[in-house]
Amino acid sequence: MVAALESSELAGAVSMSYSLLIHQGAPSRSRPAESIDKPSRNRTPPPPGTATAEVIKSTLCLINAMARLDLLALQNVLSSETMSLQFRHIAGQLLWLIVPFRNEYGMKRLLTELIIAIGNFAVGNKSNQVSFNTFNDNLQTILMLKNTNLYFLLGYYSVWSDTNCSSAVV
Repeated sequence: MVAALESSELAGAVSMSYSLLIHQGAPSRSRPAESIDKPSRNRTPPPPGTATAEVIKSTLCLINAMARLDLLALQNVLSSETMSLQFRHIAGQLLWLIVPFRNEYGMKRLLTELIIAIGNFAVGNKSNQVSFNTFNDNLQTILMLKNTNLYFLLGYYSVWSDTNCSSAVV
């Protein structure tokens, strides 16, 4: 199973989620030079739609399930230039979209899976850690989340992931 996921780049799930989130239905962040009055940069974006959130959560569950099976294989797949770029863009876009809604049940679940996936991507892998240097603002966002600490995430993850992400491994 791990070999099949490796050779198919996680069955194309990351690329599909990237396309869905970045190119369809998700608002884009405007750059200051693109807007005369510059309001959109400080305005709260709408959360992702239910269907988009479910597809992306399934992808994150697949990433986290593969990490439990073979962390090095997962990191190898996500380390390729294209996959790494797509994963980092998904992470950045999701953080921008869901952090303002992190107290809503579905968004909290999605955020938790995202944080765990980022950890699986970076843990013990200097190259992957360095690749997130360009996304420092996103990592700072994770660290500044109120009422979120590692103990909570690990406890929540161990109870929640087995019951709510099992369909991602089928």
